[in-house]
Amino acid sequence: MNRRTLAAAAPLAAAAALTAAAPAGAAIVLDRGMAGVTLGTSDTAAIATLGSPTSGRAVRDRNGSLEVRRYFKGPKVKYVATRPDPSDGDLTVTTFVTRRGSERTADGLGVGTAERTLKAKIPGLTCETRRLGGPPVRECFTKGRAVPDSEIGRDQTVFTISRRTRLTTRVEISRFYD
Repeated sequence: MNRRTLAAAAPLAAAAALTAAAPAGAAIVLDRGMAGVTLGTSDTAAIATLGSPTSGRAVRDRNGSLEVRRYFKGPKVKYVATRPDPSDGDLTVTTFVTRRGSERTADGLGVGTAERTLKAKIPGLTCETRRLGGPPVRECFTKGRAVPDSEIGRDQTVFTISRRTRLTTRVEISRFYD
């Protein structure tokens, strides 16, 4: 190949690389869900969407609610489904977590995104360093959105930031009740 051919091919290669890096169907939807499943979805419906989990475990949380953690191979997503009372029926998805860099929002945000990029692209993002019993943790929070049919809850996205590199190391979308 001569120089002229390489010069003409370079912009095409760059455009192809950008297109390949862009998320086709965003795996992360801020304050709503991941991998095609939204907060509040039944455990049965989530498994129907994501396929069979590779592993999981059930525990009682400190309030006595049943908490089931499921891990999936395809989209590297963990979710927590809870049921406060066994008579309530099916478990409900209340938390999603990913540490995988390939899971992204439509804007390309996810694990590996710089804190300054998050602040530039997400209006109202709040970042703070907190101590949670161990070393300090840097987290950035979205404003969140009200939980449908609830006066006290909100769905919120939390980005855990490396204090050394200032890059996102974990993305969590959870349902909180104030």
